[in-house]
Amino acid sequence: MIGRSGMVFAADTEESWGERGDIKTATTKIMSGIRTGPGDPCALAVAGSGDADYLQAVKLELISATFLSEKWTYDTSANLMERYLTKFYRKHVVPFWPNIQDFQLLIGVAKDSGGAIWATSKSTLRPCYDGYEAIGAGRAYATGLMSRFHTITMELETCALLAIHVIYCVKEFIGGCGKQTQIVVLSGGAEPVLVDQSKTDEAERLLKRIFHLDAALLQFVLSGRNDLISIQRESQTLRSQLVALDLFNLAGC
Repeated sequence: MIGRSGMVFAADTEESWGERGDIKTATTKIMSGIRTGPGDPCALAVAGSGDADYLQAVKLELISATFLSEKWTYDTSANLMERYLTKFYRKHVVPFWPNIQDFQLLIGVAKDSGGAIWATSKSTLRPCYDGYEAIGAGRAYATGLMSRFHTITMELETCALLAIHVIYCVKEFIGGCGKQTQIVVLSGGAEPVLVDQSKTDEAERLLKRIFHLDAALLQFVLSGRNDLISIQRESQTLRSQLVALDLFNLAGC
C-alpha cells in the first residue's frame, strides 16, 4: 500500500510444496533492492504468489531484465515489465499449460518524486490506482479491509501497522496463508527497510485485540451493552503500546 512518503509491502511467509500442496515451509516472499544507475535512484520490491519454483525464477529474471537493464527508466517501467512477462509466459508457461500452476506478482517502485505499484494478471500488468493492491489466496479479503481503512495520506508507520493487521486477518481466516508476517518499506531512492521481525511479531500480538474492541464497540452501538469508557480506555492503552513499540526504530535515529 502507498503512504505519504513511500510504500509498504507485506506478506505472510507460508509456502506450500508437493503435488497436493500439503508440505508447508517458511520463506521470504518479498525481494527488494535499490537501483543507483543512470536516472533517478529508485527502491524496488517484488512479491509473488503461486508456484514456488516459478516465483523464484520469474522474480530474479524480472529484476535482472528490467530494473538492472541499461534501457530501464522510471517512465518505461510498465512497458519493460510487461514485455518481459510476455516472453516468460511464452517460454515457461504456455507450452506446459494446463499442467502447471499459475503465479501472480506485485511490483513496486519508489523514488523521491513518487512511486507506483503494479500487479500481474498472467502476462498483463495492471496499475494500482487506489493506493493499495493485493494478490494471492487472500486477495479479496485483504482488498476489502484496505478499502475500508487505507488512505494515501497515511504515514508509513501507520501503513505498516495496518498491513500487519490485514495480513493477520488473512492468515486467520483464509486457508493456505500463515506463519510470520514480513514487512518491507520503500521510501524514495533509499535502501528498502525490512522491519525487525521481533517488532512485527509484537505488533501483530497487540493488534489481535482489535477483534475484541470491534465486537465490544458494535455491541455498544447496537444494544448499549458494554461500557464505552472502558472501550475508549482500552483503545488508548493499545495505541500507547503501539507507539512505544517504535516499529521503525525512530527513537534511535
